[in-house]
Parts: sequence; C-alpha cells; structure tokens
Amino acid sequence: MSSNQLKLDQIWNRPELPSKPALFSNTNEIKTSIGNKDVKLSLFPMPTARWRPNQRPFVLPPQTINPNGTSSMRTIQLIDPIITPMPTMSSLKHIQTTQNLFSIGKRMPEIEIALKQLIANMEKCPRPEEELPQPLSLRNVTLHGYQRHALAWMEWRESNPPFGGILADDMGLGKTVTTIAFLQLRMNSIKQESIEQIFDSSKNRAIPTTLVICPATLMSHWESEITKYSRMRCFIYHGSSRKKDIPVGGAVRAFGQYCVVLTSYELVRAEHTCDEIKNPLFSVKWQRIVLDEAHRIRSHKSQTAQACSSLDTIYRWALTGTPIHNKADDFYSLLHFLHYSPFNIYSTWKLFSSNQYKSIERMKTIVRSLILRRTKTDYDLNGKLLVPLPSKQIENLWLTLTDEELKHYQRIKMEMTDAYKLFIHNRREKKKTNTVVLFTLMLKLRQACNHLSLVKNLSTDEVFDDKDDVALELSMFKLDLNDTLNDKNIQSLTKDTELQYDITFLSTKLNCLLKKLNLIVNQQGEKCIVVSSWVGMLNIVRHHLKQYHIRSLTISGEIKIADRQAVVQAFNSDEKKYMVLLLSLKAGGEGLNLVGGNHLFLCELSYNPQNEQQACDRIYRIGQRRDVHIYRLMIKNTIEERISNLQEQKLKLAGDVLAGCVDRFSLKLEDIAYLCS
Repeated sequence: MSSNQLKLDQIWNRPELPSKPALFSNTNEIKTSIGNKDVKLSLFPMPTARWRPNQRPFVLPPQTINPNGTSSMRTIQLIDPIITPMPTMSSLKHIQTTQNLFSIGKRMPEIEIALKQLIANMEKCPRPEEELPQPLSLRNVTLHGYQRHALAWMEWRESNPPFGGILADDMGLGKTVTTIAFLQLRMNSIKQESIEQIFDSSKNRAIPTTLVICPATLMSHWESEITKYSRMRCFIYHGSSRKKDIPVGGAVRAFGQYCVVLTSYELVRAEHTCDEIKNPLFSVKWQRIVLDEAHRIRSHKSQTAQACSSLDTIYRWALTGTPIHNKADDFYSLLHFLHYSPFNIYSTWKLFSSNQYKSIERMKTIVRSLILRRTKTDYDLNGKLLVPLPSKQIENLWLTLTDEELKHYQRIKMEMTDAYKLFIHNRREKKKTNTVVLFTLMLKLRQACNHLSLVKNLSTDEVFDDKDDVALELSMFKLDLNDTLNDKNIQSLTKDTELQYDITFLSTKLNCLLKKLNLIVNQQGEKCIVVSSWVGMLNIVRHHLKQYHIRSLTISGEIKIADRQAVVQAFNSDEKKYMVLLLSLKAGGEGLNLVGGNHLFLCELSYNPQNEQQACDRIYRIGQRRDVHIYRLMIKNTIEERISNLQEQKLKLAGDVLAGCVDRFSLKLEDIAYLCS
C-alpha cells in the first residue's frame, strides 16, 4: 500500500464509539470501515512548481488493499464533521480515494499543499474523549463533557492555520457559554502584557481583547452572560455616541483595557471605510474576533461579509447553528472570513468544490478540520444523549380553505399565472422583466392562505421582508430584485379593492390556531408562542385572543431592542399572567431563550427553512423541562405545498455540505413555474 493511502487511513479512521438509533427517522447515517494507522506524513511528495500542459502531471500510486485485512463496522451520524470518517469504498463506487483527493493538484498545486497541511494538522486533532478542565475562573455553571471537548478542539484550532474555526453546535447547546469559557482559558494560559505596553503598541501588535460581533438584539444577552459566568471586563461599542469617549487615534488605549468588546453587524458595516483613524474598530489589531450567528455573512458579496473579513485580528471564530442556509457558497463565505488561503479566493473555491473533480473527499477534509458540530440527537462516549432534553414533536396541520377564501385565492393565482407568462415572454424576447411583480403576487398568495385582510393593504415593506432569501432564490434563475417599487404595476398590486375583509374576519388558519391556543392555555395551563413573518398577522391574533381572555406579549421589529429582554423575562417567569407570546420571525429568530413556553405555532412557511428551525430552537434548548410541541399550519393545494417541497431540498443541501458532499441545489425556470402554477 502507498504511504499516502496509509496516511489517509490513519487520519480518517477513529476508535469504536457506542451507537444508538437516532430519535428521528430522518437522521442521515453511513457505515464506515477502520483500517491501518502506522504512517508518517513526511513521505508525501510536495510539488515545487505549478503544473503546465506539457509537464507530466502529479499522480499518486494506485490504491492497494490493506494487507492486514482488518476492519470493523460502526454507524455514525453523517453530519458530524469531527467524528465522521470516510464512507466505505463501495458507497463511493470504488473511487481511488487518495488519487481523487489530490487530483486537483494537476491544476492548482497550492490546493494540494493546503490539503496536505490540513491532513498533517488532523494528526493532533483532539479525539471525542479528549477534554480540557473547566477554567477555575468560570463561575455559576458546570460545563458538559461535550463543551469541555470543545475547549480542547478550539485550542487546537488556534494552534493551526487558519487560526480559528467554526463552532456549529446545534442551536441551544450552549455555544455562548462554551466561548466564554474558552476566552477565560486563553487568558489564563497566555501571559498578558502590561498596560503600558498595550497603550504604547501600534496596530502591528494585537491588543489582548476579543471583539464579539453579534446581532444588535443579542448584545445585552452577551453582556449578561459574560457578567454571570466570568469576571472579564466587557464594553458595548454601539449607539450614536459610541465615539464620544474614544479620541482620534486612541482606540488602542480605549479598547485595550477590556477583555471583551461587543458590537453589532450593522455597526461594523457602517464603519467599514478607508478612513481607519475615524473608525476605531478598524484602527486596531484584535487578539480574536468572534462572529455570533455567523450565518449573517452567508452572502460573501454583501457589505457586512466584506466588512467583517476586513477586520484585523490573529484568531477568527464563527458561531452558528445553521452554517448552510441556501447553497454551498454559504460555507465559502465563512472560509473567506477565516482568511483560509487559498480557499478564500472565490475562483479557487469554485474549482475546488466542482463536481467534475469528484470533490467529496476533499470537502470532507475541509469540513472535518474546520467545523465542530454536535446536535441534540448525538450521543456521548457512554451512549447517553449529549444533553438530556425532553421530547420534541412536530405536527403538520394541513387545512383546507373555505369556498369564500378559495375564490379570492384563485383570482390572485390567475393574476400570478398571467404575470409569469408575461415574464417568460419578455425574457425570451430579451426585454426588461419585472421580478418584483412576480414576487409580490407570490407574497399575496402566501398571505391569502393566512388571512385575507393581509392582502387588502399590502405594505411595500412586507414585499421585501424576506429580501435576502428571495433575492438568493431568484438569483438561481439568474434574476435580480433591482426593479423599483415606484413601478405603477407594484403600486396597483399593493391595493386590492375587491377584498372587503378586516381584522375581525375569522380565516381558516386563524380559527384552527385559536382553538388550539384555547385548549392548551385554558385547559392544559401551558404557555404558547405564535410565530409569523408578518406583524399584521400577529396583530390579528392578538385581537382575537382577547375574546378568549388570554393575555399576550409581543416581540417584533416595533418593540425596542432595550425592551425585549424584559418581555422575555416576563414570559419565562412562573407566573401565569402572560400565556402567549407573539413572535416576529425576523425579530425573534436569533438568540432568544424562550423556554418558558413549550408549544410553538408557525403560522406560515418561510422560503428559508433554517429560519423556522431557529424559531423552534427558541424553546427546544438547554433549560427546557417540558415536552416540546411544534405546529406548522399549512393549506392544502396552495403555494404552501410547493414551498414545503423546496424546503426539503434546501435542508438536504445543508446536510450534504456539512457531510462534505457538494451536490449542487440549483433551481430551473420550471421550478418557478411550479411555484406559480
């Protein structure tokens, strides 16, 4: 057997772990074999120059069979990039593993060198049983075993390029607490410079401060968690008066006296200019940058992603429970932030992840090296669940529109069909196509499934409520959202004179929702959360809840960020004063802990299924003591059926990328016709 193949066997094979059947039937699993382990990486030949067409390509010897013939079988969850080994050769149709892993070296030797370096570093990767002790300075909490393993893994990642990584534990498994513990661990292990040295340093020397970038709604949460679990000095850099106490050129002194500085994505984007002196965040070199809810930068072309990548630091970390939302390029955006050369160059990434070069093995190497991901259904080395959470049940409530509702739905659908035909005609004739008209009609169809009063006066803000996800959706058709809302067609679409319904109308979905809420609240005495993408729908629900004498709280874009934590505390309290929380999907999808409730209703489907998953994990997380029930309200034979099917494709894509597979999820014009039919 070649030394290269032996080396790969050593890196990809892991010791036998206990296994139990997954709690849910849709858990992806694979079977793997364990082989020989004795080899040294120094035997790998290294290319000395870029390959040219007239030069003999770099080719490894063909794979040979293990002479010892020893193997054992085990079952492991596919999406766990740290403990997931390579599939069996039969599952890959006897692909020559080593040959394919480095075959791209024929075109780009720098990728080959980077892959070999990754494999060399994986030798020292902590195994699942390896843990670091909890820092003595961490207080008021006892870390779980998987969190102590994360400390060892994070320490290993900061010792190897790209000096950071992606902590992608499932939402609700304590990524924030783990990160706080790691910051204290590093503070205790690294000798701190004196304050005078810090103040005298220039940008070439990093200040011993970690910059945490998170959604603005989570800054107070991070501050309270840091104060609760540590004695680290924390400073929130936000608001219009943020520069008042920071003189020009004094950012090093101002930030260097704190262990952690908190700011928001919006502020980083706003300060991303060429004038570093006037923008303190970019005028210093940070010891470490942590992106919380890092999927916020999933579009690598966005100003937010480019601003975060431009910050100067030694170590880079991305925290997200949903690293893949819509496409494989979401993962590239994280690599770009990590400054992981050469994969942070888009053209290199596209070549690397191209199916024509059989990239499954190469992608697995990247994923397993840079991502640590554990889910709520994973088991520890003793065969027990990582976190003993209650059960979670998801119930799809398929409803049927009344004849009255169906009449208006079909009318809007006919308008949409005509608009789509005109769109196709203009596209074929290479004329201007108004994609906003198409999307507005799709939105009206979705809202007609909820409540007809939403369609009566459609606000232009709601048209673009899901702008990022829809823009990405339409980009798959090579379309864009550059059309203006001043278009007369759009203005006419937002007013529907044929609908005479108001907030008092009892729609099919609303009727079902109210009956369920009345049963759970007044008879079972348990708290509920109602989630909707539209504030108008939440207002309708609030109006009707009064008839059942049910008091409710609301978290939406209309509620000030400073007031939201008080709402959360009131809902999570043991008092029965407020039994229902009305939650906007956009405002409450990140970071909120709502374990006071154990029933959650999704009023409609989102184009992005990860948004729904984030909303569900507001109640299904550490601290939940009751069984969790998720209800998805959907209408049969409508656009919601089609959105549900597209959601399944996106969720499969996310699992495939995290498993190292890069089969692309691409939509065709037939798919948009499917939504419009």
